[in-house]
Amino acid sequence: VIPFGLLSLTSVVWTNTDNLMIGKLIGEKAVGWYSAADKILMFTLLIPSMFMNAIFPVMSRLSISSKNSMRQTYSKSFSYMLMMAFPIAIGGFLVSEQLILLFYGEQFRNTILVFRVMVWVNMFSFVGFVNGATLNATGREKMFVTTYSAFILANIILDYIFIKKFGYIGACYVTLIVTFMGFIIYSSICHRQLKVNPEWPTIAKSLAAAVIMGGVVLFLRVTLFNVFITISVGVVVYLALIFLLRAIPKEDASVFLNLVKRKAHNLKD
Repeated sequence: VIPFGLLSLTSVVWTNTDNLMIGKLIGEKAVGWYSAADKILMFTLLIPSMFMNAIFPVMSRLSISSKNSMRQTYSKSFSYMLMMAFPIAIGGFLVSEQLILLFYGEQFRNTILVFRVMVWVNMFSFVGFVNGATLNATGREKMFVTTYSAFILANIILDYIFIKKFGYIGACYVTLIVTFMGFIIYSSICHRQLKVNPEWPTIAKSLAAAVIMGGVVLFLRVTLFNVFITISVGVVVYLALIFLLRAIPKEDASVFLNLVKRKAHNLKD
């Protein structure tokens, strides 16, 4: 219980560190620019959060009853989180100006650069939910809390240095660096612990689909000037490419469709 309580506490600390440091070193206006981007991106993190809330109990059982099923669950969760994160990161980066000006107006133009950096943080954070849940499910929560706390300490120290040198955007660079390091370290630990390799074909196909989608979004951004249509077309293009490239095996697609049907049935009831 104590490690999970500490993890919740450290998560709160990390979430508020950047705003506190920017407020102290730069001022409240810079905090507004920074937090404006954060509010939009936090909304996208509901996707991995809900996914892992559903998967974590399964992982906890499988870590005891079936090591092989646990490996498959982790590997697929890792791949599919990246599959969802790639288009959000690439698409978000490309339509960042339109999104920020639409939601906040011209006075928040300084938020655009913040958003363009932080959207890549989100990409690594998607997988962070998988790695964190896996370490907690396999009895390595103490190690996770300890290293997570070390990352927070590093974030605080680097925030002070980078914000002093680069201003409020320095906090974005620090968050990106620290989150990327966490992604590398925790992914390596989980893959070694479970003795699995990343599903490179699925990841490569997802990335290829996201890059092609990015080209379409870039074209529409220049010609259409309507961010909602651009995003909608981008989503359709990405899903079509995932289907055409067969990035999701048939058996996984069947499982997903069954889950969607169950959710729909539950909502009707």
